[in-house]
Amino acid sequence: MIALAVAEVAVLPLAGAGFFGAASTGPALSLHLPIVGAAILFGATLALLEPLPPPGPLRSTEPSGTPDPIPADGSPGVAILAATPPEGEIPAGRSAPIPRRSVLGGMLALGALAASGMVVAGRIAGGVGAGRAPARPAPAADGFGPTPAITPIDDHYPPPPPPPPPPIDPASWRLAVQGLVATPLELTLDDVRALAAESSPRTLMCISNSVVAYGSYAGTQVWTGTPVAAVIQAAGGPAADARFVLWTSADGYTESIPLDVALDPRSLLAWGMGQDGGALPHDHGFPLRVLLPGRYGMKQPKWLTGITLAAEDAPGFWVQQGWDQEAVVRTWSRMDDPRDGAEVAAGSPLPVYGVAFAGERGVRAVEVSPDGGTSWVAAELEPPASALSWVRWRATLAAPTTGPRVLRVRATDGTGAVQSEVPESPAPRGASGWQEVRIIGV
Repeated sequence: MIALAVAEVAVLPLAGAGFFGAASTGPALSLHLPIVGAAILFGATLALLEPLPPPGPLRSTEPSGTPDPIPADGSPGVAILAATPPEGEIPAGRSAPIPRRSVLGGMLALGALAASGMVVAGRIAGGVGAGRAPARPAPAADGFGPTPAITPIDDHYPPPPPPPPPPIDPASWRLAVQGLVATPLELTLDDVRALAAESSPRTLMCISNSVVAYGSYAGTQVWTGTPVAAVIQAAGGPAADARFVLWTSADGYTESIPLDVALDPRSLLAWGMGQDGGALPHDHGFPLRVLLPGRYGMKQPKWLTGITLAAEDAPGFWVQQGWDQEAVVRTWSRMDDPRDGAEVAAGSPLPVYGVAFAGERGVRAVEVSPDGGTSWVAAELEPPASALSWVRWRATLAAPTTGPRVLRVRATDGTGAVQSEVPESPAPRGASGWQEVRIIGV
């Protein structure tokens, strides 16, 4: 079970397939069946590792473990059961022989583990890589490729497992504003909405998002909400020694942010989502969620119930698991069309489309390389929907010849810093690297 869990919640997300293969549009059975089979094979052979009792008394403790609580906040991963292995004690002057069954079992288990890895890698390289985007989608009517500037609500990335908490009754829900404020209080949803209201398009990205086409955990929507500063001022404002804001959610999730970030006019408590100003859907945090400029989703909890001002920081759930304390969005770009493995017309100019995002720094430029990074072509940028939303880009490359070639993409943020070329997995501070797309001229 542990091998299966690792494959489903660690290996697949790192390969761009999302938790439990949620980002793959290929057949679910063909993705998961080989992984399950490999895990069963590994577990069966590992069972042979149980040693025969050596001469003399041994004492041991049974494995034990307690799973960590897992919030549904669009957070970076899933907690996995931790076990304490058995411990043995051998009388002084005696050494336990290694039974032949253990040696044989170890060899078979290692072989099964290798087979498991090959099966998982094969599924990722084949089915997952081919299934994470539709087959060469047609460019949108606006001319900037297949990715819309504003993500449809139904397509906006959902929270990873486990599922959200039960629906919250807005009539009984309250937001507690407490700690180092002049007048602690509780607000109803109507109280929050009455303080102020503003709407703006914003890109929201999970820290688990990978540098791949159609990355599953990024989307842009129009959000409506009340500035965090207005809510804190309703409680009389922060005390002189307040330095941090601690968030608490209905599902028990906790996070924190420096007070100056919370007081930024762009920091919102969102209660609406969509261009029509509709209510925030439950999956996206109804009745209230946090939106912060330039931070990954782990810092912006859903189902908010409490705001506490404090003099000292209290690291949130995923920070306690080793993820980055600041969670500042890294410069990121992707190529959505053509997709990896596409066959393109040799001898014809090649249109290329994608998106780029650098949080509150903005995107100054995007470049596409037609030859794996030797030369670069400047892309045309569409004016972003807002200063906090992604930028769509397009470029036209010279006609490719027949045969394979590698395209690469990189972005430059508003400060002039070029996106890091070094590939890094999402853990612990967000993915990086220049996306590569392999095409074949035919």
